[in-house]
Amino acid sequence: MSKRRRSDADLPKAPLELAHPMTVPGGAVAGAELAGDVTGPYATMLFRVYRIVLAWTSGAKAEADPDALRRLEESLLERMDDDEPAAPLAVLLALVQSPDPDADRSRAAWACMCLAEWALDQGARRTAIAFTQLAALVAPRNSRYAWLAARLVFAEGDLRDAEPWYRRAHRVAVWTDDWEGQARALNSLGLSYYDRGGYQRAKRYYGQAIKVAQRRGIRELEGMVAHNLFVVHTEAGEADLAEHYGLRAYELYGPKHPRLHLLVGDFALFWTFQGFYERTLPLFLALRKRVTDPEDLIRIAAAVARSAGGTGDRREFTRAWADVWRLAEVVSSSVLVADALYEAGIGAANLAEPDLALQAFTAALDVAVRKGVPKTASSAEIALAKLAAGENPDPAPARNETPPTDTADRLVRKFVLSLESAPAGSH
Repeated sequence: MSKRRRSDADLPKAPLELAHPMTVPGGAVAGAELAGDVTGPYATMLFRVYRIVLAWTSGAKAEADPDALRRLEESLLERMDDDEPAAPLAVLLALVQSPDPDADRSRAAWACMCLAEWALDQGARRTAIAFTQLAALVAPRNSRYAWLAARLVFAEGDLRDAEPWYRRAHRVAVWTDDWEGQARALNSLGLSYYDRGGYQRAKRYYGQAIKVAQRRGIRELEGMVAHNLFVVHTEAGEADLAEHYGLRAYELYGPKHPRLHLLVGDFALFWTFQGFYERTLPLFLALRKRVTDPEDLIRIAAAVARSAGGTGDRREFTRAWADVWRLAEVVSSSVLVADALYEAGIGAANLAEPDLALQAFTAALDVAVRKGVPKTASSAEIALAKLAAGENPDPAPARNETPPTDTADRLVRKFVLSLESAPAGSH
């Protein structure tokens, strides 16, 4: 007897992440999240077809008699020329009526994703999530659908509900020898924990992801994970490890990578935390030319103000200072305003402008308290106390001059050249 390929075998018995997560006892009515999410003629039909397909994925009988299903399918086929959702809904109804229990599930999953995409276009995110999750259940050996479901859920700010789908994606990828899927799921778990401040768990998942990517030669993912490791080690204050992974990310990205500007920005912040403003100022000035979004602009303006203050460049500081206050009005609802004002205050203090620093730190504290940003509020309070005591409020180590680091200086020049030579809109 020939040995069956591992990827053809049934998925192993497992905890909740490989169970039927939308039909767990004690949960809400399956499909309840669709209620009120979509308006118009398809609202009821989406819910009905969703329930029918969900039952089909679990081996249960359809919740309608065959004649009713055929009539529903025919009505959809008549509307296919005019209505985008009609075709995928009809495909799903045809498949659930198939006498073959192993009917083409890839087609059904594709139809679910078409409906998810349509729902996103309508702004119906709950419906999009529901049908993406349904695609993952319809095609249980495809880890990408589970990963996409997790991404959509996490985008709504819910790690608790996203994590089982990330874990499901990883387990399915392991079982089916999908190496890229494994690395991607592990990297996403790392990102999820990083966003919630769980740096140790983030580093563990990133470490597993980069090993898979390295072992299988998946350079694009290895570069992305190395970049993420650079960021988390920077946040953790582990400068040597951060620099190691940052340089590796740059090697893998190359000078024309679409994410290079993000890596440059993270390197600039890495050196900002160490007080190497002679390095950071040219980077932030180059980045300023590449961004147009107001939130990105206020981040860069604040960073330029801090770096220019640290280098004594009064001209660039004055311009950036004005930009920070102007943009603070444009993005007044954003929590970024507090951080931007604080960074500008550090620049003013380093430039020996205590009155400007006092103005910025006071405003930063007020915004941070109103917006509920405790970390920035604490930083602003500490800065105000140091300013009152006649001390330098810059938390970065004092640097009278940048130590001789040819590698870093060469890297700065390469970064600036890459940013300045990139075509407009490439970032």
